[in-house]
Amino acid sequence: MSRPVLAALVATLLGGCAVIDAIFSNPAGGEGEGEGEGEGEGEGEGEGEGEGEGEGEGEGEGEGEGCENVECRPNERCVDGGCVPTGDCVPECVDGEVCSDGTCVDERVDEDDDEYPAGSDCDDHDDTVYPGVERPCETACGTGTEVCQAGSWQPCSAPSDCACTPGAERQENCGNCGLATRLCSDSGQWEAEVGPCVGEGECNADSIGTEDCLECGQRARTCGENCTWGAWGSCETVEVCTPDEPDSQGCGNCGTQSRTCTDQCLWGSWGDCTAEGVCAPKAVQDVPCGNCGTGTRHDVCGSTCAWTQGTCQGGGECAPDQTDTRDCAGDCPPGEESRSCQADCRWGGWSGCRVGPCNCNDSCESTYQDRGTESFGNCPEDCYCDGDGSCDPWNRGESKQNCPGDCDCPNHDLKDCENPTCCQNPAFCVEGDPCYLSGCGAC
Repeated sequence: MSRPVLAALVATLLGGCAVIDAIFSNPAGGEGEGEGEGEGEGEGEGEGEGEGEGEGEGEGEGEGEGCENVECRPNERCVDGGCVPTGDCVPECVDGEVCSDGTCVDERVDEDDDEYPAGSDCDDHDDTVYPGVERPCETACGTGTEVCQAGSWQPCSAPSDCACTPGAERQENCGNCGLATRLCSDSGQWEAEVGPCVGEGECNADSIGTEDCLECGQRARTCGENCTWGAWGSCETVEVCTPDEPDSQGCGNCGTQSRTCTDQCLWGSWGDCTAEGVCAPKAVQDVPCGNCGTGTRHDVCGSTCAWTQGTCQGGGECAPDQTDTRDCAGDCPPGEESRSCQADCRWGGWSGCRVGPCNCNDSCESTYQDRGTESFGNCPEDCYCDGDGSCDPWNRGESKQNCPGDCDCPNHDLKDCENPTCCQNPAFCVEGDPCYLSGCGAC
């Protein structure tokens, strides 16, 4: 029975000739046909653009950085140096197989046990999805439904051309050979919501139902055009594998995926790829390296799907805050000068050599405020000498002060010459006797 005849029959059951006229003779019928052509062209253009963009994008990513030498398995493509599933079955499945979750499986297998094999199911891993099930959709004109039929989702039932003749009705397919009515409003626009689905059959046209029989056996029946089940066929046995038998194969970046034999003695689809490496063999990547990250390291992915690091080329000449010293010559060798690394990873200038016009055995004395003469070592303050180091009254050499009387010791810890202890403030010593600061020893 054809769809128009079935529609007429349903309309007759629902309310007589007025509804039949609405289906076959009112303006909505003409608009429905026109819209069908429009949707067909629009869908064709959409598929064409989708394929073009998909292929272009896939090739671009596959040929992009890090993918020049990568060879991925079927059903995979290279993205950023790694192999990822495409979600499609490549190459296409042979006769007797369908693409389920990116892998080809026997069209008779029923992995979700909903009594619809993969060849008729729109998702054989979800038992709530099977032929005749609807899912919501929408166009610019309103909401509608998409129906699972013969293994694929049908186009959205909502119109794409919103203009209509006020009072017209539009019939839209739904469920199992059902029809839903959408009315045209007084403003000449299709209503956003469609009416309920009525007149459904017991199954979805052209779908196949199965059930187990005997051991590794299965029988099937087909839903006819009138959405009623045909008779069960004979029990057929097939034993491709043993129920619960495991199988595995390589996938992705040195990973592994597995599948299990179903109760129908047919292989299920391959599972997710696990235990993958970080890259695909032969992939390449250039990584910033060195001081300030201004160098480049060329890494290559090895056979174990791990990166082998190359040698860093370039980079800054030093790390920020790093210091460097070197010996320098002068009248009192050896001298030393230093430099520091700047924020841009380049060395700053040398500090200059601390040398001066002196002999290493010369003494160095200077007047300290009004407290007489201090001896700081055997060289001037700007000269290095072996054994004495920097000429610094606080760190090197022997410091002495000729005491004119009581010593306040504001900046020195001098020893009381009469009492062998280091004084803080004040210090006492016999006038004219020197107090030495070279540790707490005897005067």
